Amino acid sequence: MTLSIDGVSKSYGPGVVALRPFTLEAKAGETVVLTGANGSGKTTLLRIIAGLARPSSGSIRFGGFDTRDLGRAFGRRVAYLGHDPALYRELTARENVDLAVALKGEVNRGAADALTAVALDPDDTRPVGAYSRGMKQRVAWARILATNAEVALLDEPFTALDHASTARVLTALGDWLRARSRITFIATHALEPVSALGARFVELQGFGGPS
Repeated sequence: MTLSIDGVSKSYGPGVVALRPFTLEAKAGETVVLTGANGSGKTTLLRIIAGLARPSSGSIRFGGFDTRDLGRAFGRRVAYLGHDPALYRELTARENVDLAVALKGEVNRGAADALTAVALDPDDTRPVGAYSRGMKQRVAWARILATNAEVALLDEPFTALDHASTARVLTALGDWLRARSRITFIATHALEPVSALGARFVELQGFGGPS
C-alpha cells in the first residue's frame, strides 16, 4: 500500500501560508521523519493527511484512492497523536484506550499489553485527569499501539517524556511497526530518538517542500 501526497498546500487567506505545495510518496513499511523549523508546516501536513484539515490545493491518495473519497474508511485506518494527548480526563487509561480502539471498529485485544509496553498499569482505576503530563502522553502512545492502524501520524510524540520513557515508547513503537507493514510519519525536533528506526528524513523548509 502506498500513500501519495501530491502538491498539497494550505493557506488561510492572502499572505497567510501554512504549507507550500508538498509532494511525497511513502510505501508500506516506511517511516518518514518530518523535520524543520517551527512554522514550516509539519503539523499542518499531518492534520491534512489525518483528515483534520482540508488542503487548499493538491490531493492525498491511499492505495490509489483519494482519501477524501474514502472518508471514514480511511480514518479508521489512521492513528493520530497530536500535540495534545486529547484524553477523556474522567476515564481511566484502560477506558481511554478501549474507547479509541472501539471507535475504529476494531475488537480490542491489546489494550492491557499496550499500556504495559509504555510502563503503565492497565488496572489503575484512577482517571487520567490525575496523571502527570508524561503519563498522559504514554496513554496517548498506548492508544496508538493498541490499534491495527495502517498509517500512523505522530506529531512531536516525545513531548513531556523523560529519557527512560522515550526509550520505552521507542521500543514499543519498533515492535508495533514490525508486527505489520505500516506507513508512519513522525514530526519531531528530537532527531536522536528516531535515528534507530531506519527512517527517511524529510526537511520542510520555508513552509513546506522536501529538501
